Amino acid sequence: MNFMAANPLFLLGLGAMRISGSDAEKTIRYAIDQGINFIDTAYIYQNGKNEEMLGRALKDGYREKVFLATKLPLFLIKRSSDFDKYFNISLKRLKTNYIDYYLLHMLGDIKTLKKLFDLGLKDWILAKKESGEIRNIGFSFHGSKNDFIELIDYYHFDFCMVQYNYLDEYNQAGIEGIRYAALKNILVLVMEPLRGGLLVKNLPHKVQEFFRKNFPEESFVSIALRYPLSEPKVSLVLSGMRTIAEIDTNLKITKVAKLLSKEEIAIYSEARKLILENIRVDCTGCGYCLPICPKKVDIVSCFNLYNEYFNVSKRKSKLQYMQVTGLFGTKHSYASLCIHCKKCEPHCPQKIRISEELKLVKRKMEKFTFKAVRFFVKFRLNKKRKEKNDENQN
Repeated sequence: MNFMAANPLFLLGLGAMRISGSDAEKTIRYAIDQGINFIDTAYIYQNGKNEEMLGRALKDGYREKVFLATKLPLFLIKRSSDFDKYFNISLKRLKTNYIDYYLLHMLGDIKTLKKLFDLGLKDWILAKKESGEIRNIGFSFHGSKNDFIELIDYYHFDFCMVQYNYLDEYNQAGIEGIRYAALKNILVLVMEPLRGGLLVKNLPHKVQEFFRKNFPEESFVSIALRYPLSEPKVSLVLSGMRTIAEIDTNLKITKVAKLLSKEEIAIYSEARKLILENIRVDCTGCGYCLPICPKKVDIVSCFNLYNEYFNVSKRKSKLQYMQVTGLFGTKHSYASLCIHCKKCEPHCPQKIRISEELKLVKRKMEKFTFKAVRFFVKFRLNKKRKEKNDENQN
């Protein structure tokens, strides 16, 4: 049974990652009492304290009132025994003997999934589902649209979790990925509907005035939250509500959410343009260049996040750049991989000088932190190769 069938009134779930403090358990129980029936956490949140807090909050029958989601920390998986190790730790912290929605945390590409399958993940999932310890298996995602589609074509997950809001219409999995997943009968859960508060607290002044003119009766929270709630292919929107007041506000918005009119969609589109109006690269995200690149550079994401660097948030765009271009994994697609062969450029409808623009992306997005992480990743990969070679020789 899924949460939509259990309670079709609410499309709102509680992202518990940022909930802490003396009132945390009270806040969780209040949300459940108001009808919120989906709660999301992860093994790594607050170094495990988030799962432990939920374990306390869900006592006295509250566990049975909710669908509980947590996540397997993929970067910690070294051997097949680690699947049980981290899963059982989560069960112990959460004081439960089953997980309703279990996610592969930040799964980025097929190469990573295949490595996990080589360690026995597929059989492990089947065994856990057969025993009832895992009811639904899915993954959270921060990569490119093409990688997202490849993942859900490769293995039939029960659900997925993607970032989506009116600014990220075409970023990461984007609306195309969401609709494709729904077409494959995969439930779509949305995170970051407010972009970590960016679409509420950090809107440019001209965008604030634009919204006040076009949605005079609504708060910026309502404007942002209504967008993903209105998408028919989205099953549930997760919001990181930290207080009772935020829960009340978001529930009120959710209860009256409906499909957007053509006029409203046009307003959101114009707002997106205003936020990103200082565009440095006029890329429309068509993706015609992507299959051509011999180094598999994610040209669209590189340009999107480069534009966001100047228009939205320098820090967050850099972090997303590292995530989306696979810096933390094994399948890399960042700008500095470009060999300037220019094979992609004849395929660009916008006639962008792609290789030259990627040099600028590299210069801005691949500074000290990026280089440090890249060095660490290369060090780990070389160490693993050496260990494997030593094992083969012995």
